[in-house]
Amino acid sequence: MFDDATLELPADTVVVAIGQEPENLAAIGDFHLNGSAIVTDNYATGLDGVFAAGDITEGDKTVAYAIKMGKEAARAIEQYVLAKEGAK
Repeated sequence: MFDDATLELPADTVVVAIGQEPENLAAIGDFHLNGSAIVTDNYATGLDGVFAAGDITEGDKTVAYAIKMGKEAARAIEQYVLAKEGAK
C-alpha cells in the first residue's frame, strides 16, 4: 500500500534497526566478528562511537532478549555520550 512512499527527516544520528542480517559486514566497518556476529563489549564495537545489539550480535534471538538488549544498549550509548560531553 505504501511501497512508493518516502519520508525525509533531518538527523544527526541514524540508528539502523531493521532486524535483518547484512550481506557484507566488512562494507560497514572493520568489526571483530565471531562467525557472522559482531563482538561487543557492553554493546560497543571496536569502532569509536559505534554500538551493536540484537540479531547482529551474539546471544539469544528472542523478543524478550531483544527488549533487554535494547534497554542495555541505550544505557551504554548514553554513558558514552555523557563521557564525551564531559571530556569537552
